[in-house]
Amino acid sequence: MICYQKCVACVIRFISVSLVVYGIYALIVAWIIMGKLWVLSQHAILSLLVAGIILFLLAVPLAKLITIGINDD
Repeated sequence: MICYQKCVACVIRFISVSLVVYGIYALIVAWIIMGKLWVLSQHAILSLLVAGIILFLLAVPLAKLITIGINDD
């Protein structure tokens, strides 16, 4: 991997970890505030968690796709 791909992969992984942490935090806050109705917010938060995990796993292929055509001179 070239330097640009590593940088882009790090940025994508940072965003994915941020999504997962935000989803967990939102789930805990909804559980504390809403009581038994927090089950309704699980569906919205579950999509954030899944998107974060998928984005983390696809970080390197996405970085290679984004940096097509950039030469490391």
